[in-house]
Amino acid sequence: MSFSDRNSKADKLLRIISAYYWNSTIIKNQYRIFHEPYGYETHISAQTQNVIKRIYTKTAKHIRFTPDYIIGQSGGSIPDPVILLEYKVTTTPRYTLRDLQWDTGQIEADAWDNYLNLSNSGLKVAILIYCPYHSRPLLCDFPNSNWITKYRSAVQLSQTGSKTDYCNISLPQIRTFIDFMASEFAIPIDVSRPLVKVILDIAKTEQLLAITHADNSNYKDKIVGFNWEQI
Repeated sequence: MSFSDRNSKADKLLRIISAYYWNSTIIKNQYRIFHEPYGYETHISAQTQNVIKRIYTKTAKHIRFTPDYIIGQSGGSIPDPVILLEYKVTTTPRYTLRDLQWDTGQIEADAWDNYLNLSNSGLKVAILIYCPYHSRPLLCDFPNSNWITKYRSAVQLSQTGSKTDYCNISLPQIRTFIDFMASEFAIPIDVSRPLVKVILDIAKTEQLLAITHADNSNYKDKIVGFNWEQI
């Protein structure tokens, strides 16, 4: 999958969640949650982005993988009410892992390093993940080393696609988005649940967010929602 393909998937997810969660009346007004653009892809011109992509210093990588959004709560009692938020969509199961493929996601290794460095410096960084082949498809949590099941493997997805170092992550280690919002912003589960159900019902119909099996996979009968737990 190319860089632009990954962005298209994340943008599609972002638009759905923004419309049906962040901008919903109850979340935005009653619970005073704000969600705003912040990082590289939202504030830096396409021309400059193309330059930075070809620079491999630590500073350039930090800029490139700065989380693209912030979420927070205004006027609440939470001691640290602002969190850096990054969106990730992982749609291709690693079929060679057999049954473990449904519990394994992928994230770019350089991005992972940057998120962990930010977290280790005391910043609150969360990753919101949509994974259509996992039983809990919408996840969100603060990254930590317990997520990693395999660090930095090079994957060439196609002759014309990109070759990017990835980490395998254990999806069962990550909280659901509903649980994350309950724990971090005191949004009751019964408030988030119907909003997330709408989000997932819409995501299930979007081709961009469908499961994309590798060519050699023997699991192509598995489609979005085949193993989803009830919300």
